[in-house]
Amino acid sequence: MTSTFTAMSPIGSFIAPNAKELHFNKDGSAIKKLQTGMNKLTNLVGVTFGPKGRNVVLESKYGSPKIVNDSVTVAKE
Repeated sequence: MTSTFTAMSPIGSFIAPNAKELHFNKDGSAIKKLQTGMNKLTNLVGVTFGPKGRNVVLESKYGSPKIVNDSVTVAKE
C-alpha cells in the first residue's frame, strides 16, 4: 500500500511519498503483523545458519544466479 505522510517542520509542511505504514497496538494486531514478518524472515535465512548451513541460490533479473550462504545477503535480496 502506498501512503503519504504530511509532517510539520520549522520551514513548513512536507510530504514523504514513501512513508511507512503505521500500526498501533490497540487490539494486538501490530504484534501479530510483526511476528508474521519475523517468521517469514526466519524461514528465509534459517537454512544458512550453523555449521551445516546450506547454500542458497538467488535468482536475478539480469545475469547468472548467485549462490550464497550468507544470511545478510539472503535477507537483503
